[in-house]
Amino acid sequence: MVLEPIAKTSDSERGNITRLEMGTHTGTHVAPPAHFFDGTATVDRLNLNMLCGPAYVAEIKATESVGREDFDIARIPPGVRRLLLKTSNSTRRLLSSREFESDFVNISPEGARWVVDHGVQLIGIDYLSVEAHEYANCDTHRVLLGNRLIILEGIDLSNIAPGHYTLFCLPLKIARGDGAPARVVLVEDL
Repeated sequence: MVLEPIAKTSDSERGNITRLEMGTHTGTHVAPPAHFFDGTATVDRLNLNMLCGPAYVAEIKATESVGREDFDIARIPPGVRRLLLKTSNSTRRLLSSREFESDFVNISPEGARWVVDHGVQLIGIDYLSVEAHEYANCDTHRVLLGNRLIILEGIDLSNIAPGHYTLFCLPLKIARGDGAPARVVLVEDL
């Protein structure tokens, strides 16, 4: 990400203006099906009703890839459509690191199939990708996005307890975007 001042209040009566340059998958971001599949939903075509609403934060104990057994052990309530995974990525505070960490907890392709099989429509994880860093085939992304799920990556769950919340996920509306940075807020259900 590049931030470049292009006008200062002292130089201009128009105030401070900064040029921002970054990728569509920078920081907390949404990946729609078009991230991997041409002709499918782009970020500007996502249904906001799917990005905002009841969500469940599950604490996952896996230390590498989250598989079917890890999802079963987490006892995720039936009918969850928006599922956010709090892993050791949060306790390790990986999102706070200035360096990219390649040994983050991710979702295995079998875990992705569990997500699809259980009717989840939005899956989120507490680091920059749902996919293992060294996995070249991108099968996890292909399983999820090929079934028209929305992926939310880079969410900070370090101070969030497992449980039910209301999710507000508002990505930048980038025309024909394969992804977009997003502002994400969780409101605890009372």
